[in-house]
Amino acid sequence: MLSTRARFFVDAAPAPAGTSGQLVFHDGDDYRTEVIASSIGEYFDDLISCLKRKLIFSDGHAWLSTATGASFSNLKTVRVR
Repeated sequence: MLSTRARFFVDAAPAPAGTSGQLVFHDGDDYRTEVIASSIGEYFDDLISCLKRKLIFSDGHAWLSTATGASFSNLKTVRVR
């Protein structure tokens, strides 16, 4: 399960290699930060795609992989286009 200290945020001032508006995940437990989508729209498109294809489900607290039952922060790890 994801940490209660985990946060998602829209990056309005990215580093030179980033894109304004990218969606970023920060894990407050291990201080890991990763870009998970180039925009909030891309994230929701990926989320809808994964739900329609039954690759993920919610237990009411977190998104879980249908294949493994494990929680995750990045849809790209379960997405297959």
